Amino acid sequence: MTNNPQLKMKYMLDRLTDDEKEAGIQVAVYYHGELIVDACSGVLDKQSRREVDGNTLFPVFSAFKGVIATLIHILAEKGILDYNQKISAVWPAFGANGKKNITLRDLLTHSAGIPQMPEGLAIEDLKDWDLMCEKIAALKPRWPAGAHCEYHPMTFTWAAGEFLRRVSGREIMDLVRKEIGEPLDADDIYCGLPDALEPRVARLYESDSGRAVIPANPYAIPEFTYPISGWMNRRDMLHACIPATSAVMNAKSLARMYAALLPEGVGGVRLLSEERLKTALEPFRAKDGAKPAYGLGYAIFGMSMRAGAPTDVQVFGHNGYGGTSAFADRTNCLAAAITKNTLTSRELWPMVYYKLKTLLGI
Repeated sequence: MTNNPQLKMKYMLDRLTDDEKEAGIQVAVYYHGELIVDACSGVLDKQSRREVDGNTLFPVFSAFKGVIATLIHILAEKGILDYNQKISAVWPAFGANGKKNITLRDLLTHSAGIPQMPEGLAIEDLKDWDLMCEKIAALKPRWPAGAHCEYHPMTFTWAAGEFLRRVSGREIMDLVRKEIGEPLDADDIYCGLPDALEPRVARLYESDSGRAVIPANPYAIPEFTYPISGWMNRRDMLHACIPATSAVMNAKSLARMYAALLPEGVGGVRLLSEERLKTALEPFRAKDGAKPAYGLGYAIFGMSMRAGAPTDVQVFGHNGYGGTSAFADRTNCLAAAITKNTLTSRELWPMVYYKLKTLLGI
């Protein structure tokens, strides 16, 4: 077999589905702005045995946080918002219970102090955007803003999403279409699925344990949400805008967005200037000195803070529950996305990344 990245990646994916480690999976890769891999394998539904293709849409869970972060940076570059802006300045109710001074920067770095989901919720409540925003606005922070960094798996997306709606006067999906989809000709990014696209969505399957990831802090992902595949396979949940869970897309569209953040862009389009990207990737260190895991909304992959190690972030992106991943490598102008429908704790992105580096000789 040659070193052709498309053939090699297809072979790797076929092995994963043949061994039934995965039901269906896609990998898309852009290198210096060109799509060099658009590979897929397996089935989107075990019952019908329909095969995954490049147009199959997969729920991507928290990988949508990378899309939200990109929207925020685009609007910041246009002067519509500022990272040090207080959330309560545009959303007064958010200032309740000691949250008046929480800034957008605090939210983007997961140091806002509100990782906990509101108490007394039911699954049905997650579909109600206004209700969820009302309850998140009423939360009391668990620590002062900026004092500690702890992942906000579900609350982040409602808080950031409502801030975006209020500061821009536009709905989330309108922002996605106008600021990302249209410039890049990347149509297949949705949070709140159109009815006509439902047949293209892959059905989710759980790992043996019934949950792909056991959170360190159960208050952040409530027990009633498990098994996540159970309610995210429901039509009403897919059609609702639940940004922590219900976003669906294909690997190609997600990888294309990250490729458009890199210096060469895609098709002559770059979403952010180099200076803006550097600002977005400044590693955040909380007041308690914890190792930084985030820039402004993007996760930092493989960051080392040992003495003498470089602090300029090279690989960044965002993973999603169950193994979805999307990332960009600034040094090598490489962007990739992995979408899948078997929810496991296994991270495939390191294997894909290092396989690509070997194949490309970088």
